[in-house]
Amino acid sequence: MFKILGPLSRYLQTKGMNLIKAQELVNCALTQLKQIQRHFGDVKLEADNFIKYINEQFDEKHDRDVLIENEFPNKRCRLRKKLFDENNKDEPILCLEKKYSVEVYNVILDQTISSIEKKFSINKSLYKDLNFLSPKNFEELQKQNLPPNALKKLYDVLCKFDSDISYDQLKAELHSFIKYWNGLKKSLPESFDMQLNEIESENEIEENNNKNNTDKLECKSCKNCVVCCYNVLIKYNLYSNAYHCLTMAYQYLLTLPCTQVACERSFSLLKIIKTRLRNSMGEDKLDAFMMMAVEKNVLFSIDNDDIINMLKTKSDLLNNKLSY
Repeated sequence: MFKILGPLSRYLQTKGMNLIKAQELVNCALTQLKQIQRHFGDVKLEADNFIKYINEQFDEKHDRDVLIENEFPNKRCRLRKKLFDENNKDEPILCLEKKYSVEVYNVILDQTISSIEKKFSINKSLYKDLNFLSPKNFEELQKQNLPPNALKKLYDVLCKFDSDISYDQLKAELHSFIKYWNGLKKSLPESFDMQLNEIESENEIEENNNKNNTDKLECKSCKNCVVCCYNVLIKYNLYSNAYHCLTMAYQYLLTLPCTQVACERSFSLLKIIKTRLRNSMGEDKLDAFMMMAVEKNVLFSIDNDDIINMLKTKSDLLNNKLSY
């Protein structure tokens, strides 16, 4: 089961994943799980072969009297007391292998399949609509227009928050935003850099100076994710009138757990810090290291020289030791 769900679990934690591809992986995982749902015999056969291999390895490489059992231990089965003229239909399973298959193996597979279907299969159409909002698909959508029923499920959800929006307006705003995205995503420094390079090429200025100017004006954002789309809408005040419905769609998308996987990893990291470092570190240092571990993106964006200069101001000793 872990062999089937492992790749799916790792992909669902990938930054900037494709929702349609994620749904396809979910469907493939469900199909494979249903194929082994009632095939306990195959699992038992693999377990027996593994136990046989391990026992042979212990006999050949280790001089230890270790034997792993390949059969379920026999236990006395407690029978329910039966009253006079009572037809007891709840007969216990006497075979331990059959008992394990029914009460453990089948239950785990049934609950896993039911949970995946409940979480993913019901919202399949919504995931397809949300995938249209990703700028990675804008180039393909420019060549092929939106399907006739696109964004229908997303519109039904957004109507609960704002009853004034219309389905045609939502599709029209997305269609317009896709056309203008290549121009909207360029920040002011990038636009200035493009114009500067054109002037320099006309005047035949040296390539080194041109390279220096380009390095200074380079943009750090990826311009290829839903967060960048939302930032552009907010930064240039496009959410007020031009793309009101589309802004609501991006706000809804960014609040979903599939776009906030980093938060779950941060809480897992906090749990590790709490259990492993709590007893070996002071409270003040623990808070600092906890913040550094969670906010790694902010930490890596800070210049080391700025930190050193800040430490120099704390005392004369640090100033003398850190000055070079």
